[in-house]
Amino acid sequence: MTLALLPPWQSDLATFTTLTRLDRRARVRELSSLVAGARILNWDLRGGGGVEAASPTAWASALEDLPTALAEAARTAAAETEAAVRHAADKIRR
Repeated sequence: MTLALLPPWQSDLATFTTLTRLDRRARVRELSSLVAGARILNWDLRGGGGVEAASPTAWASALEDLPTALAEAARTAAAETEAAVRHAADKIRR
């Protein structure tokens, strides 16, 4: 059987299996991040983490606000990282 006869996901799987262990690990992490992001967005839009998808209108509204939300999250993460680095530096100095 040739790859052309396989469904698209199976040919992708065949390609995936030829990757090195580190490349496979990176791809799995990438995919899990995408899935987690979709679940978090659904949870935020619906107020829960269930399997049910948010309405298309809710998705559109959330995606319009996404740049602002990401910028705020980046600022918060930077501040928290800076605080953690200061805390670690203080512990090292003691």
